[in-house]
Amino acid sequence: MISPLRGDLSRLPPLLLQASECEMLLDDSLRLARRAHIYDVEVSVDIWRKVPHVWQAMGFLPESRDALEKAGAYIRNHVI
Repeated sequence: MISPLRGDLSRLPPLLLQASECEMLLDDSLRLARRAHIYDVEVSVDIWRKVPHVWQAMGFLPESRDALEKAGAYIRNHVI
């Protein structure tokens, strides 16, 4: 019953959604992006290849650093 897909997304800040192409939550990420778009929320979807779930937290993967750098740039671009 509790899901961001069912809520009022109108007050959300710009969103960056990162997901793996083999992520079991990829469809949910895409549904969230579509729903946020309906509420006029700026959304960027970033789909990564050949990485596991929560790869951003796996500092030994080069893709982890790349994803975190991309997220940091996204935040900087929307805060400053």
